[in-house]
Amino acid sequence: MLYVNLLEATKPIIELECEAIDLELSNAIPSGLILNELITNSFKHATTPKGNLRVSIWIKQLNKEVILSYRDNGPGLPEQESMNADTLGLVLVKSLAEQLDAKFEFGNEKGFTFDLKFAVK
Repeated sequence: MLYVNLLEATKPIIELECEAIDLELSNAIPSGLILNELITNSFKHATTPKGNLRVSIWIKQLNKEVILSYRDNGPGLPEQESMNADTLGLVLVKSLAEQLDAKFEFGNEKGFTFDLKFAVK
């Protein structure tokens, strides 16, 4: 109920550029949980009273790799957190990315950024 009220109050803009990709469960579940955690964190930490949250998600398959790019227009991570990423949500994202044997990177370019690349199994 809290998130429903938050959605109504903030009217976020979600931009999706995603193609259909066939994934095995061993890839689909961790990547879906990563997206869920990132979106949840954006609603918790990037939403302002003006309700101008903007999230961009880009997912493509190039050859045998999936590339996921996530951006929001929030304040980003504090600089030391960007390097260590030791908050509970980001520890979960790192753990799930490791399950995918993925290369990943957190950043602070005009908000929070996250890039992930993993091989299709």
